[in-house]
Amino acid sequence: MPSILLQPLIENSIKHGLEPRIHGGTVTLRSRLEGDRVRIEVADDGVGMGNRPLSALNRTGAGIGMKNVRERLEVLYGSQAHFNVVSNPGRGTLVTIEIPANLAGAG
Repeated sequence: MPSILLQPLIENSIKHGLEPRIHGGTVTLRSRLEGDRVRIEVADDGVGMGNRPLSALNRTGAGIGMKNVRERLEVLYGSQAHFNVVSNPGRGTLVTIEIPANLAGAG
């Protein structure tokens, strides 16, 4: 796993997903090997991302953590990396990363 890839996602889950809730919530990190790929999921049961379009994740300022993760994946893996965000207002956000399991070609 490349360094500084998960930290911004976990931070976003806590700061933007759970902090606004009165009773907190849960952040879940899952990873699994699926054939020749590694799938990593960061999920929270927080407030969700509201009605912001996913293009907002590419802006400077708000969303800089996710923008950096996306750019780092592109530099390390090119088109072999997949980054997906699904958010449901009031129910939480799921970020999924898929990268090649063979790290010999990365970086």
